[in-house]
Amino acid sequence: MTRLFCNPTSEQKLLFLCSRFNISADLTVEIKALARGVNFGKLCRLAEEEGVSSLLRENLIKAGVKIPRTQLKRLTAMHDRNILKQIMYSRELKRMLGLLKRKKIEPLALKGAVLMHTLYPQGLRPISDIDLLVKRDDLSSAVEVFEKAGYKMVLPDMKEWLVQSMLALPFVHKSGFMFELHTHLINNKWYRETMSIDMD
Repeated sequence: MTRLFCNPTSEQKLLFLCSRFNISADLTVEIKALARGVNFGKLCRLAEEEGVSSLLRENLIKAGVKIPRTQLKRLTAMHDRNILKQIMYSRELKRMLGLLKRKKIEPLALKGAVLMHTLYPQGLRPISDIDLLVKRDDLSSAVEVFEKAGYKMVLPDMKEWLVQSMLALPFVHKSGFMFELHTHLINNKWYRETMSIDMD
């Protein structure tokens, strides 16, 4: 969950319980009890805002909660959309990795690009971009590869500052794909200076 709620509503409590992979027998009982008094329309809107629509759907079904037809259709559509985006991003990632390899650049995929194929079952994690870690010496060549592949830097006027600050360079394609190129695992300058990480 990306936000902490003060005096949470029944919808917020239920969403919190359903935003996990595994639910115990005790949690199942609690989920069923909370589900009796929630507004499913509000619950679905909240799940979409938090990016956990698929997890909500999965765990409500596992708990045996009867989801109203309209909301079930809405949650299922979100889940199917997540699966489609994962498939499309996986193909685009494969394409970009191939282009980078031709320039002898071997990036590491970070965060969602890895998690959607390892930790999360298909469709349970929404994806909006892909993060790649490249060596600092390879950054200029990697930028060139992305630009030749049809990508444009989102903040071109801030490129030098982003590079000097070791922050990610965001790229977007006209088809909607988004990538971020990182040169360090840690964006925060203070943490970088206090932690020793061999980037080679």
